[in-house]
Amino acid sequence: MKSILLLAVIFVGIHGLSSQELSYKEALKKCRERNEIPYDPKCVIGLEAPNFIGLTIEKEAMELAQLHGQVVVLYFFYNSCGDPCLKQIPALNEVVKKYRFRDVQFLALADDPENVVFEEFLPTNEFWFKIIPDANEIIWQIFEQPFGLPALFVIDRQGKIAYLKSGGPIVAEAIQENMTELIEAIENCL
Repeated sequence: MKSILLLAVIFVGIHGLSSQELSYKEALKKCRERNEIPYDPKCVIGLEAPNFIGLTIEKEAMELAQLHGQVVVLYFFYNSCGDPCLKQIPALNEVVKKYRFRDVQFLALADDPENVVFEEFLPTNEFWFKIIPDANEIIWQIFEQPFGLPALFVIDRQGKIAYLKSGGPIVAEAIQENMTELIEAIENCL
């Protein structure tokens, strides 16, 4: 037993703390040092998601920490993204529909300072997420979003990042593949 404990102490001493013990921002820093960003979002999987407070277009204050105990899907997008951000919204709506009676919250955080999404897209297209329209600070300062937009995060019931996918496919098959991965991630958190 003593030799096992000694080996564990030596391992931690050599390899340092695991990414589980790092904060989100510390993990991002280490990933940047290893040149893993923007290529490998796995460096933040299992870490507590940074807290934020945002105001939805319905004027509802949403704080991530207040959603602990529920699964949370975050969708980060921006106004000039075009098809990569907007083409998957109908499929995302189907995921919202699938989980509408479950403990899953869906929040879209928009980098949309010119209100393009709200003036041009939303009047003619449905988006069933709760939308935080002016989320620039959340996306770029709190999350330091280095993985590219659009991005999908799944936050588990304990507030930890369980899934992260960046990039927006525009081909139907690729969109469906993303949604299958998203559903699997949500199911793993329920």
